[in-house]
Amino acid sequence: MQDGACKAFESRPLRCRLHDLPLAEAGRLETELAPALAKTSREIYQALTGQFLPEDFPRFSVADAVSGRYVQVFFNWQKARTQP
Repeated sequence: MQDGACKAFESRPLRCRLHDLPLAEAGRLETELAPALAKTSREIYQALTGQFLPEDFPRFSVADAVSGRYVQVFFNWQKARTQP
């Protein structure tokens, strides 16, 4: 917080930005933006790893992201991919 305002407000995830909208409007926007967000995610993954995003890459729920459980899911997925 700075001067009573959240400094991270403009950097919130899409789901958080849509939270205050009516459910139907939030759902419409989320559906409309999903392809562009998926493309951006693939491009970021490729930029960071030098590889294309694997088809079986795990998807994480908001609850998993907030709780940190996504880390366990990711490492279990990664371990399964590297074992013979």
